Amino acid sequence: MQAPGDVTSCGGEQVLVGFDAPPGTNFQWANDNPFIGLPPAGTGSLIVFTATQSPVQQTANITVTPVALGCAGQPQTFSVTVAATPTLNPPPNVTVCGGAPIAVTFSGSPGAAFHWTNNNPAVGLPPAGTGNIAATAATVTATLSATLTVTPVSPQGCPGQPHTLVVTVEKCCATSAGTLDTAALNACGTATLAVALPGNHALEPGDTLRLILYTNPQDPMGSIVQYSDSLLFPFLPGVMHPTAYFVAVIAVSHSSKRAASTPRPPASRWPRAPWPGGGPGRPSPSAAPPRRCAATAAPTCCSP
Repeated sequence: MQAPGDVTSCGGEQVLVGFDAPPGTNFQWANDNPFIGLPPAGTGSLIVFTATQSPVQQTANITVTPVALGCAGQPQTFSVTVAATPTLNPPPNVTVCGGAPIAVTFSGSPGAAFHWTNNNPAVGLPPAGTGNIAATAATVTATLSATLTVTPVSPQGCPGQPHTLVVTVEKCCATSAGTLDTAALNACGTATLAVALPGNHALEPGDTLRLILYTNPQDPMGSIVQYSDSLLFPFLPGVMHPTAYFVAVIAVSHSSKRAASTPRPPASRWPRAPWPGGGPGRPSPSAAPPRRCAATAAPTCCSP
C-alpha cells in the first residue's frame, strides 16, 4: 500500500483518510492516542472521525497494515495532529455614555487572536474587527445597544468557542449640580442660612438648581422639610423638631419630556404642600424629581 501523508486538523473538524492498495486488500489500523477522537483500532479502507476539541495539542500515530489473501503486508505509519482549541475568557458587558470611550480587553489562550463582529454599528463600533477595542461611543439621542460576538482563533487558524457581550450607549445627562461650600453652615436658634454655591455646575436646557433641607441622609428626597430656589434658608428650630439637618443642591427638570425650545414655568411656581407645624413646605408628589446624575449632598447644619 502507499503510505498516507500526515494530517493536521482543528478540533471539531472532520478528518478523512483513505488507503490506496490493489483490489481485494483489507486494512487493519491501530491508533496510539484515542484522545484525538479516533478509537484505538479498526478496519477498512477509509478512516472518518471528528477531531476532539482540546485545550492542548494532541498527536496520534496511526499504523495501517494491509491484508490480502490472508497475508499481512508491510505496515505504514502516519500521524494525525489535532491543534489546541483556543479559549476566550468571557468579557463583561459594557455601558457608557454617548461620546465616551469604549474600551474592551480580551484575554484567553496564549497567542490567540480575537475576532469580533458587531450587529449595530450605530453605537460607534465598526461591523467587525480583531483584537482589543478602543473606540469612542457615538453621540446618541436615545439608548442604543449592540451585541458583539467574539471568537478566539489559534495561531494555527483554529477557532474556539465564541462568546457575546453587549455594548450599551446611553444618552447621559450633561447636567451636574456641582458642589456646595457649607463649611460655615451652623445655626443655633432662629437664623437665615446663606449657602455658598461655587458655580461649578452645568445645566442642560430646561434644568435648574434647587437647594433642599432634609433630615435623613439615607433618603434625602423622602425627608425634605424645606427647599429654596435661592441660596437662603429661613431656619426655624422652633418648628423643626429634629436636631440635625442636611443641605444639598439638586438639579431638576420640570418635565421628563422637555425640549430646549419649550420654556418652563419659573421654579417659584412649582407646587408645594404644607408640612406639620406650618411654615415652608415639603414638595408635593407632583414636584419635579431630581435628575439621576445631578444630586450633590453637603455637610450638616445643626439646631439645639
